[in-house]
Amino acid sequence: MTRQKVLFRADGNTQTGLGHVYRSLSLLEMLAPAFDVAFAIKEPSEAVRTIIGKYTKHILEIPTGVSLEQELAFLNAHIAAPAIIVIDGYHFDEAYQQQVKAAGYKLVFIDDVPRQHYYADVIINHGEGVKKEAYSAESYTQFYLGATYALLREPFLEAAGKQRHVESINNIFVSMGGADIHNISEKVINASLGIEGIKEINVVIGSASPHFERIKSLSEQEKRIKIYYNLESIELCGLLKRCQLAVAPASSISFEISAVGLGFACGYSADNQLGIYEGLINKGLVFPLGNLLTITNEVLVNSIKECMQHIDKVNEKITLQKRYIDGNSGKRLINIFQSIG
Repeated sequence: MTRQKVLFRADGNTQTGLGHVYRSLSLLEMLAPAFDVAFAIKEPSEAVRTIIGKYTKHILEIPTGVSLEQELAFLNAHIAAPAIIVIDGYHFDEAYQQQVKAAGYKLVFIDDVPRQHYYADVIINHGEGVKKEAYSAESYTQFYLGATYALLREPFLEAAGKQRHVESINNIFVSMGGADIHNISEKVINASLGIEGIKEINVVIGSASPHFERIKSLSEQEKRIKIYYNLESIELCGLLKRCQLAVAPASSISFEISAVGLGFACGYSADNQLGIYEGLINKGLVFPLGNLLTITNEVLVNSIKECMQHIDKVNEKITLQKRYIDGNSGKRLINIFQSIG
């Protein structure tokens, strides 16, 4: 029996960030057991090509000279309708969506902030802060919103099904995005170094971040600072399990943190994180930090100390996180794609 084709379309690089790519790869991995999956990306670097290649060998590289208006013809030459196209990115506008639909494809849009009219058959937004009423869409569009449809890679789906309880906090996990262009990681490092009882400060940062060498230099000067980059999903999951407290933004990493279960001091560093941030606060899953771009050392120190001094509150939030991410979103999403295919 021929399996339904699903083509993922997202862009990203190690300089500007890979959030859309990793989010799409999470869904691709979920669907791979039941569908014939491929990934299309414009002019990927060797590093990004390697990352995608770990999930699928079917990679379509779109030449730089192919405009967004010309792109569908390029894709159609490789994977013709009927098929499902999944798009994730702010540059996929209304005209692009209409082209996809007119060519006979089913269209799924992975989204986080409503910003246009949508022609997609399905919208997936795994943040809790956005409601269906916020969207302008066609009458046929189906919405799958909230952490019930969390886009997570396999190690995190498995971790979500296991309960966790922490006795104390001595290892901190820090991740401010692969690029971390504002060097928020160093703010958290400086705050953590002054707190008694912290044994490890585990920092995940992209090797192409403009601040990578600075963070690396700090790790060479202070043995408590451990630096990690280019981690496989199983390695990232393992690192989170070694830690008891995470300091991170309300981006895709927040779902991975919640799946494992940690004390979570959470803030935001971009407008598109506000919906997830508000949802995490409303669900009682995090210790809120506010705007990470303007946060002071004093606020960071006090927030970390609060978590260390109130382990009972940390474990209450971990219990809520385990209810929030139940590890079954992959099964739900397979059923959704089978229904639209």
